[in-house]
Amino acid sequence: MEELKVSIVVPVYNTNIEYFRQCIKSLVLQTYENIEIVIVDDGSKDENVSLYEQYIAHYKNIEFIQQKNCGVSAARNRGIEKSTGEYIAFVDSDDWVDPDFVKILMTGFYESDAEISICSAEYVDDENSKKKERKSLKVEPIFYSNKELYLQLLYSTKISGFLWNKIFKKNLIPQRLNETLYYSEDFVFTAQYSENIKRAVYWDRALYHYRQNQNSVSNDFSYNNRIFSLLKANEYLIHIYEKQAPECLPEMNKNILKIALNLRARYKLSKSNNIEQYDEIVQVIYKYLMCTLTSKKINIREKVNIILTFLFPNTLFKAKNKILGRKIR
Repeated sequence: MEELKVSIVVPVYNTNIEYFRQCIKSLVLQTYENIEIVIVDDGSKDENVSLYEQYIAHYKNIEFIQQKNCGVSAARNRGIEKSTGEYIAFVDSDDWVDPDFVKILMTGFYESDAEISICSAEYVDDENSKKKERKSLKVEPIFYSNKELYLQLLYSTKISGFLWNKIFKKNLIPQRLNETLYYSEDFVFTAQYSENIKRAVYWDRALYHYRQNQNSVSNDFSYNNRIFSLLKANEYLIHIYEKQAPECLPEMNKNILKIALNLRARYKLSKSNNIEQYDEIVQVIYKYLMCTLTSKKINIREKVNIILTFLFPNTLFKAKNKILGRKIR
């Protein structure tokens, strides 16, 4: 059977050159042959761009695109636009994948009517990022209906709404990533994509290796305009889940409430001065507070945590982050 083409989109922004090399090497060594690698540099420093271009110069199936710094969603969207494959995968430039990452995921399309193929991931940091010898274990596919997939995206830590552990059919992508969202934009994209499909296939094998960077935005606990977009992202998700999996709404309502409570604490501690955003945060808190506290699907422990966070936002925020060793800037 002729291999269908897979485009792997790799957004890059001042990525450490050693990480970049590890990433690209893992892609060019894929056992699935019909791939193209679309690297989109999102405004990196000239010296970094030079190193990237030197490393990929002798590879024929890599396209290197430069753009001014517009954010990771804009870089991924540019990659989608420039891709020529029937299938799209996303790999972050400081991560890497197993040699059979594409081959196994594409098997899910060849051998079934699945419209999205998913694998699990291994989370690593600099101390355990050296690739270990792995045996090629045969893994049986697990199939999910559209409804079941929405549950997995929300509750499964192995599947989640990430882009990078999945392969999508390009012709089923309904719209590009929302470039106004800076957090959870991948979950929104995956949830929107899943509205158009009937079946998903999952491989319970860590084919993707996600590098947990201690300096990443996910470890920044200050308040800023970008993190405020979390509210908008979760409003999009609630709208989708209302139609696709309404039984999940208590969990979705709880999630957006906890985010709003967290943002309120960040806002106060950072002494921000965006009254319009603060008012919206407070409105979200009061919109979802009572329905969450009265829901039978939310356990008592979570409700107590929410009440305490509502009553003592700054104290609990400081205490939680001190316990976890996080700095608030």
